[in-house]
Amino acid sequence: MTLARKEAGEAFIPDVEEFNTIIDATNLVMGEKFPDDNQFNPNAGDADLVMIKNNTGSNLAEFSIVKIGEVVITPDKNEADFKYETPLFYGEEIDDADNTFVVIQEPIEKDKIGYAKITGVTIAKITVSSETDKYAVLDTLTKKLKTATSGITKILWRQTGTGEKWAVILLGSGSAGSTYNGMFKIIADPDDATKIKVIDGNNPDSANCGTVIAGSTTNTIPVQSFAGTSYIWEKTVYDPDAETYTSTLISGAAPQSGDYTHLVFIGSANNQSWDGDAINLSEFNIWVS
Repeated sequence: MTLARKEAGEAFIPDVEEFNTIIDATNLVMGEKFPDDNQFNPNAGDADLVMIKNNTGSNLAEFSIVKIGEVVITPDKNEADFKYETPLFYGEEIDDADNTFVVIQEPIEKDKIGYAKITGVTIAKITVSSETDKYAVLDTLTKKLKTATSGITKILWRQTGTGEKWAVILLGSGSAGSTYNGMFKIIADPDDATKIKVIDGNNPDSANCGTVIAGSTTNTIPVQSFAGTSYIWEKTVYDPDAETYTSTLISGAAPQSGDYTHLVFIGSANNQSWDGDAINLSEFNIWVS
């Protein structure tokens, strides 16, 4: 059946067959576009956006950085909303350099909901350490972005100079490399925002942060916190009289090793230097045993 088009103002009194044909054609087109039980999915064109419920305890300014937390609406609570609404996550404070983060796209008051960018291009403020840096990473002390030589967020453009600058960044575009989760992992201290903490990334709940093998001795080192600006070292001292090894963590810009003393640089808030498991001093070929 072919339907004739009508001119504006022309009388139009469709019969039942014509009306049903219009309805059938509309349903067919809508079914082809949205075949899942004819449900319209508003997320189809907004894959870069998620919704955030501000769970940080304070108001968030536009272009703030927050960590992705748990999903607010799970399929157990409301399967239809879970399937067809924009994903809604709790927005939490940044507490680790490996956090999955988003960039807030509008001011969000405490406990309120707003949009955030999880991938793609967005505006952000970054702290520029070096004008040659091409990537942005999380700074666990400031809870903001800072420049780096590598990372998963590429800087497309930024203001010239160093310090805090406006930038255009591409989330999820860089070379992430491997995420370190071994012994002697440095994180922001969740109990004190001014400090960093050394933990065992393989077992974050452990009371020990790592193991040192010196000679035939295996020493475990307890979890410790240091000032946020510290450089962290593992220090092992050999006592030739007692023929024992003592291993500890210390902080300092450039501590001296001395006789019967060996130092391994663990890192700082900005640099995870140690990226292995147990520290085996015999591998350094300079140890007294």
